[in-house]
Amino acid sequence: MDLLGREGQLRARLAAEDAATANTFVAGVEGGAAAEADDEVIAMLHHDDAELAAVDAALARMADGTYGWCTGCGEEVGVARLKALPQAELCIACQDVAEHRRGH
Repeated sequence: MDLLGREGQLRARLAAEDAATANTFVAGVEGGAAAEADDEVIAMLHHDDAELAAVDAALARMADGTYGWCTGCGEEVGVARLKALPQAELCIACQDVAEHRRGH
């Protein structure tokens, strides 16, 4: 399934009448489980939104001729990295620095 299809399914699931957020009150274990399920769906939506934005940004870089070049340092991203992660905008070194700054 593609990202847009998956996103549509997740959004529909979250909006469904049986979702905890649609209930005025859900008590006990059932309410906790429903809220946790909603949190999981929201987290997946955020992840999918970020992934879709990264793909859109990669397509824009392809259109303007900068695809494959690190947006951090300007060096080549590397074929192996692009094969593994086609939407990569940073080379390995810049990605490591970015993750270190974020505390990953």
